[in-house]
Order: sequence, then structure tokens, then C-alpha cells
Amino acid sequence: MTLKNIFTAHAVILLIYGIMDLFLTQNALSMFAEGVQASPTLVLTVRMMGATFLSLAVLTWFMRDAHVSHGRRAGLFCLAVGLIIASILQVMAITDGTISNMNWIGVLISTAFGVAYAYFGNKEHKMIMEREAKERAKAKA
Repeated sequence: MTLKNIFTAHAVILLIYGIMDLFLTQNALSMFAEGVQASPTLVLTVRMMGATFLSLAVLTWFMRDAHVSHGRRAGLFCLAVGLIIASILQVMAITDGTISNMNWIGVLISTAFGVAYAYFGNKEHKMIMEREAKERAKAKA
């Protein structure tokens, strides 16, 4: 699977979660945490998460066509770190009963994308370093 395909798939998933959290807040809450009372503060928090998911959907959508660069590499590593941390937090919440067991799907999704972004970030880092070494060697010649 190419990085462009990964970005596209992730953008679509983030868009779905973002719309659900922003506009179908009660449904989103009931899917992830059964029996939770939807206080105004919790509804606001879920909607803020939805806004974050939508911004990440836009970011990943536009990153899919970006050329290999320091900026794209930085974006890959930022996404990887955030997704791996999210996976850890989800596992902790599932094991302590805060959220339902259905969220193992979310753990798999977060972990898969996090590992993919780390892999491609490392791959692009090597490409950038090789390209810059060639440019330095060419400039010296």
C-alpha cells in the first residue's frame, strides 16, 4: 500500500469520525461509552474532538499529494506519535472499563496508522538525507 493510499483512507476515516462527533454527538457517545450521561461539558469535549478529527482529515488529505520534504516528514512523525499515544490511552480506558470493548477496533485503526506513518516517516527521512548528501557532494565538485 502506498503512502498516498494510507493518507486517503485515513482522511476518510477521520472525516467520518469528525462528522459523527460534531453533528451526531449523542450517537458517538453511546457507541464508545455505554450509559454515559451527556453533560454539556462532555458534549462540548466530544464536539471539540470532532473539530480536531476534521482538521486532521484535511491535513492528511492534502499531505497525500505533497512531495517528500522536511515538512511532510515532520507531519508523518507528528501523526505517528499522536496515534500511538491515542492507542495507549484507548487500551488503558478499555481495560479499566471506562469505554466499551467495541473500542478495540479503534485501537487497531490508531495503531495501524501510527505504525504506517512512523515507517514512512523513517523511509522519507532516509530519502531526504540521501538527497541532501548528493546535493552537498555535487556542490563541492
